[in-house]
Amino acid sequence: MEGQVVDYGFDQALDEWVGRLRYNAIRAIRKMARYLVIRAATHTPVDSGMARASWNLSLGKPNLRLRKPPKGGWSHAEALAKVREGAKAIDSFDDPLGQVIYIANGTPYLDILEHGGTDRWGHKQPAHKMLALARLETEAKFNQGEFWEES
Repeated sequence: MEGQVVDYGFDQALDEWVGRLRYNAIRAIRKMARYLVIRAATHTPVDSGMARASWNLSLGKPNLRLRKPPKGGWSHAEALAKVREGAKAIDSFDDPLGQVIYIANGTPYLDILEHGGTDRWGHKQPAHKMLALARLETEAKFNQGEFWEES
């Protein structure tokens, strides 16, 4: 026995544990990103629905795609359905661990919606703080352990 390494299966058990941990972390990150983008969209005010429907999730670089509404606009629910559909994209990301997940919106007036200010017609607009509220809600759920599930 001298000089020999005896493997009692610890390496295999450790590898399996790390694999489960990684799997659970990826699931939690995906859930958290989906929740955050949907909450941001939910807090976005609707006129035509473009700002609400144009929230996007992407990996590596921001996706500023605009979802332009049909004539007459989208309802609150229709615009939110577009975001929910787009949020499923995170499930196709191979491995989001250690990468930047972007939650972006290319709507030209989004900064005014978030922080308030004067619109192009000179009207003062209130701050809606969509991202700030979504972040607080997501952080609260994270602190309650709602995104983590053991497999």
